[in-house]
Amino acid sequence: MNLRGGKSTLALLAACSAVAIVAASGSALAAPPPNCPTQTGAGPGFIPVQTIEIFNDTDDQKIYAELEVGKPDPDLWIQDVCNVPDAEKDKLYPYPTTLTNRLYINGLTGIPPGGSVTITLPLYTQLAATVVPTSNDQYAEWWQGQNMQIFAKTMGTGAPKAFESYFNGTAPSRAAGSQQAMVFDASNPTKPTCTAGGTLNSCTLSFFTDTAGTLPKFAPSQLVEATLGANQGKVPAPTDGSITSFLYPTQADFDVSYVNVADLAATMGPVGNDQAGYVGSPIKPTEFTPLLSTFQSLNTWPTFIDLDGTKAAIPKLPSPLELLARLSGADAPADITPLTPPQSWPGNVWKPIQDLRTNWTKYSTTCQHSADGYTTFCDAVLDVRDLIHANYIKYKALMEAGTCTGGEVSETADRTVAHVYGWQPWTEAASGKKGEGCGPRANLLENTPGYGSEDKTYAKYAKVKTEFDNLNYGGPSGVAWNPAAPYVFNPWVTFIHGTPPGTQDKAKGNLGMPGVYAYSVDDAVGNLNVYATGYIVDIGSTTHLENMSPAGPPIAISLGYSILDAVRFDTYSVCGPNKNKKVNPADPVFIISAIDPQNCPVWLTDNKGTNYTFTVKPTAVTPPLFTEIPTPAVIKVPSDAGWSTGKGYPESGNNPTPYDTTGIIDCSGNTSQLTKLWCCTRLAPFNGQGFGSGVFAYSTPQYPPTGHQSYDNHVVTNPATDKVLAGAVCNMGRP
Repeated sequence: MNLRGGKSTLALLAACSAVAIVAASGSALAAPPPNCPTQTGAGPGFIPVQTIEIFNDTDDQKIYAELEVGKPDPDLWIQDVCNVPDAEKDKLYPYPTTLTNRLYINGLTGIPPGGSVTITLPLYTQLAATVVPTSNDQYAEWWQGQNMQIFAKTMGTGAPKAFESYFNGTAPSRAAGSQQAMVFDASNPTKPTCTAGGTLNSCTLSFFTDTAGTLPKFAPSQLVEATLGANQGKVPAPTDGSITSFLYPTQADFDVSYVNVADLAATMGPVGNDQAGYVGSPIKPTEFTPLLSTFQSLNTWPTFIDLDGTKAAIPKLPSPLELLARLSGADAPADITPLTPPQSWPGNVWKPIQDLRTNWTKYSTTCQHSADGYTTFCDAVLDVRDLIHANYIKYKALMEAGTCTGGEVSETADRTVAHVYGWQPWTEAASGKKGEGCGPRANLLENTPGYGSEDKTYAKYAKVKTEFDNLNYGGPSGVAWNPAAPYVFNPWVTFIHGTPPGTQDKAKGNLGMPGVYAYSVDDAVGNLNVYATGYIVDIGSTTHLENMSPAGPPIAISLGYSILDAVRFDTYSVCGPNKNKKVNPADPVFIISAIDPQNCPVWLTDNKGTNYTFTVKPTAVTPPLFTEIPTPAVIKVPSDAGWSTGKGYPESGNNPTPYDTTGIIDCSGNTSQLTKLWCCTRLAPFNGQGFGSGVFAYSTPQYPPTGHQSYDNHVVTNPATDKVLAGAVCNMGRP
């Protein structure tokens, strides 16, 4: 995956506030595949499979695509699908990968306009004749950390020279012989397969391994990235309550990333989930490239040099994060526009980047805090600076304690500004040796001392993260800073998203793409992490996506659930009773679209065969969809996010929340007394049996907050039940 800086999930906060685009549901615990080695708890099973669909909806461009995957060590996905016991994972069954596994999709033939390919992608392909779990590269694992590089070239002109050199293993920038044909020593291994569609008559896949890692960023290509499946932590086994982890095979996490580069556009959506919408943009290459050129010319922005193809400058642009990360290098990068006098490396570089560098140094040392704090541009600059510095202090302590290895780097101005724009914790090692430095979770920004990790509120971190979003977007919630900002902190975000986001000012070269990553933690609507059996990439259109609306904050349905309950939900269905998907026992949450939910009933079935239903009928069409409950009222104990009319019954000593969370739930589709009462039991005491509860809904600002002023929309249900409260009445909690 590309550099993402501090992109991470705060587990505690996520429990209080669903991630903007999350669906969690699917199959039960996966059985081990037949090729797993014999081990404790292993037996016959299957290799999970997902699909990747690629459509070329351009007018005159042929598409060439390469897919490569990360190097997991240990490989949690294979460990869990093979049911490796936790105690044996690290030492006995790590399944380490040291090579980049790669496949080219239809080779140098490519995908013509109107053509498509469907790739059937197993979790892994066994390579070794006999698997030794502690030895390297026994499997080619295809699901984790996918980078797909998409190249486009005008029809009739052949494949891009750089792509051809990568495919043939002759690229000048690559070590000779680093890419080798993948060797399949296993008997009848399960390989990815490819089928053609539309104007494409046939499709082939070419398999390779590479010791030199991923393809270079200077190639004329655009990155889309994904991880399939989800490691579901630990969940009690339904039989004896023992704790285990498992691979959830019907999940996809994907995005179109402009964090490092911009070359062309694509849309991405899930397979098997028409509720999520899409990320990316349908701008065609012939429209995209002129906008790149306009932005580059107006801003004298540096471009990439295609070292493995034309050897010349190309329209592909590097981001501030990419360029600022290069400043600590000994020499000027050969793959970026050469510096011209009076420019010189490293003191006076490309003008737009030098301006960012100079302004950061100036204002991070001369700004003053406002009286209120957390409100002005200067507040944001100083608070971000202080967080990055505090994280460096912790980093030094981790090096001294031996938690991190290889020695600390010095806290130079150039390294600091690179960490700022990357929203990146300090993890690097002075030695520069592979495997040294800090582990991926050893020094997370949110765990910096003094920023809220101590009491698990992350309150100060959330405030500074919001300030960082505001710096990138030019002001709080899209409103200009008051007083005005002295400089544009990140012109790249305006270039990618437009101002306001979604506005395409062609005269300025703005791309106007709101649903993509423009910087490392630009998570609002740039990423989808949803129930899926694969994902779709459509270049030039949204025609072939299952949902042709842009993704936005959905409605998250959280089920009352425990895998240890005798009666528990087993499946759910959205927009009809016969579209059943399995409930994920580790994360019993799924989404429905916030667009027209009143015409999309939710159906649930428990493990005894009982059917439940409800429909959400929002009173608003713009966020917040439901009664807004402030974050502090949600996370306090007891929470105000509960089932209530907002009226209360003081004569009974009950003091429900002041928020009406029941008025938008329609329970009329239930036909039995049991399921009617599950959906809506009265609040007032009945025959001394206490208060009822039911399905309720509320909205709350996303937490940690962002610069986008987005809301999370929640619906919460009771657990499944087989008990009827005698004499109770279904009246939505109203007396």
